[in-house]
Amino acid sequence: MAFQRSFAGRCEEPPTDWLHKIVPSIFQHKAWDDSCFTTLREQSSARKFLETYPVDVLIMKGLAEAFKELGKIFMTKCDYFKWHRALETEVPQLADLNVVVLKPNVHRNVSAGEGVFLTDANAAKVISDAYKAGVRKEKLILQITPIARTYDQVAEKEGRFTGYYKAITEFGASPLGDGTILAPDGRLYYFFSKTRASCIVRVAKWHGLHGISLAGGYGDEQDFFPHDTRSLFSAIVGEVRSSIETR
Repeated sequence: MAFQRSFAGRCEEPPTDWLHKIVPSIFQHKAWDDSCFTTLREQSSARKFLETYPVDVLIMKGLAEAFKELGKIFMTKCDYFKWHRALETEVPQLADLNVVVLKPNVHRNVSAGEGVFLTDANAAKVISDAYKAGVRKEKLILQITPIARTYDQVAEKEGRFTGYYKAITEFGASPLGDGTILAPDGRLYYFFSKTRASCIVRVAKWHGLHGISLAGGYGDEQDFFPHDTRSLFSAIVGEVRSSIETR
């Protein structure tokens, strides 16, 4: 997730002093010189660790420290089915905010049980795992996605995924349904319906999370326009407003 800032008229030149502050913090830390990294990589356990996590966790921790020194927000983003691995690195524990994406598992060889991504129980487990690992709940954001996925055998990747919009308009799914629909070709698709999305908002509210997020669409993986009553956006906003009004 990135924050963008726009300026009226001519863009201002970005300050250059931040680079001189960040680079020493990350790369010139006494404990992280070349000899230490060489020794670390020579160890079998360290090699396996670095193969699993392409980005050095030590570098990420240094980056988090540098962001804090600069008074900037340090945020992580992770798919829910990789969340347990992220917690093991202890990087989310250092972040100001953590976005956990509730999306279908993109890997080919996964079972239909992976349809769990849209359930309240899955969201609660994400929160519980984070809390047990030392991540404060108010630092968590759950992200809902407008993706529909089938776990039936499909040769082409394009056939395994589509979007919420198509599930409603072409497959005939109900926006207020349980988030499943049999497509015309007989395959069962799982997706966030308005009902499922509203439930996730309530889970986030009940646990006192920082907030909720809706992923932007990509390709066929689209929501309706925000003002459309069938949109996931309208469901999320409506549930948030409802929770505010009942305080």
